[in-house]
This record gives sequence, C-alpha cells and structure tokens, in this order.
Amino acid sequence: LTAAFRLQRAALIWWTAALAAFGFVFGAVTDQIADPDDISGDRLEMFGGSLDTLADGYLGVITLFIAVFAGVMVVLGVQTVWAEESKGRAEPILATATSRTSWFGGYLAVIAAGLVGLLLVAGFATGLGAAVSLGDGSYILDVTAAHLAHVPGVLVMLGIAALLFGVFPRAIGVVWAVLGYSLFAGLFGTITDMPQAARNLMPMEHVGQPPLDGVSWTATVVLLLVAVALSAAGLAGFRRRDLKGR
Repeated sequence: LTAAFRLQRAALIWWTAALAAFGFVFGAVTDQIADPDDISGDRLEMFGGSLDTLADGYLGVITLFIAVFAGVMVVLGVQTVWAEESKGRAEPILATATSRTSWFGGYLAVIAAGLVGLLLVAGFATGLGAAVSLGDGSYILDVTAAHLAHVPGVLVMLGIAALLFGVFPRAIGVVWAVLGYSLFAGLFGTITDMPQAARNLMPMEHVGQPPLDGVSWTATVVLLLVAVALSAAGLAGFRRRDLKGR
C-alpha cells in the first residue's frame, strides 16, 4: 500500500468512529429532543411539522447531518489524490505500467466503499442510540437504512470532486461550498422558508428525509447514474490533462 492509501484508510477509520460516536450520542437523546411538551415552533417545523412524528423527524435531521459530514471524508479523500499528484509522488507510479484510469479509479473505488461502510456503521450506532432512548428496537434497522439511503447523494459529491480533479484540480475547493450549502439547506431550509427549487440543488434532498419520509427509489437511481457519469468524466479528464507535479 502507498503512503496515501494508508493515510486514507486511517482517516476513514477515524472519521467512521467519530461519526458513529456522534450518532449514538444524539440518537440516545431522541426522547428528550422530541419531547412534545418542551418544543418550540421552529424545532417542530424542522422535525417535520407534526407532533406524531417528532422522533422520526429529528432522526432524519441527524441522518442528513451525518451524511453531509460523510461528504467531508469524500472530499478529503480526493484532495489526498491531488496532494499525491501536486507533490510529485504520482508521476513515478504512473511512469510504470499503472494506468491513470486504474490509479485514480482505485482511489475512487476505495473512497466509495469507505463511504458505504461509514454510513452503515454510523447508521447502526445512531439507530442503536435511538432504540435505547425510545425502547423500540425497530429504530436500529430503520435508521441504518436511512443512512444508507443517502449514499447516492454523497456519491454525487464524490463525482463532482472527481470531475474537478480530472479537469481543473485547483478548483476542488468548490465542493466545500456545495457541502456547506447542503448542510445549511438541510438543517435550516424549512425554518428559513427556502424555496424548494433552491433546496433541490442539494443532492441529498431528492431521496427524501428518512426515516421520516419514504425513500424515492427513482431519485436514488438517478443520483447513482449522475455520480457514475461525473466520475467517468473526471477519469476521462485526468487521462487527457498534464500532471501538475512540482
């Protein structure tokens, strides 16, 4: 394994542990946060607008929050690849029989697989915390599935980062703005009366807000196709452009 792969693996393990701990802690206070006797109008609106589904609405917000922060791991992963290139460590590898497609594609595959594992573990931990808090074991499966439902949306983030790396790597930082916008729109879009058209710019918006909402499988398939197309375009761009070594 190269140093970059080892660094990426260590970062993934750390990120997974951190988000799992976050999810368990916030899942474990579901009964307190979703207490209908002590809730403001803004919080009620943020959690779905119904007293009957407060717990699911709250967990939907936490799930989206974790999905966005999983996107941080994705962007950092692509920036690690850019660092390998910009510091001149990629050129000796690519001077061998290793193709650009297999080199960059390998990184993307590792990041994508790591994303699925991260959301699986974080979802299970969040669901476990909610199950303990509410005394309902069904939340373990429901919240885990809700986290996995956001995989396609975060993969679109990966696709955007891959496209920028392949075509204009110095602009990868633009993805941070997309992540920041997604976080704001997901958490505060409802209470700030953000137009739906503006919220639709957030990739994760299209699958719904599970476990409060059902998952849109049409949107899931479309997002996966978009993610694949963006990643493929990034790979094609990387094959054609000059390396940006020292």
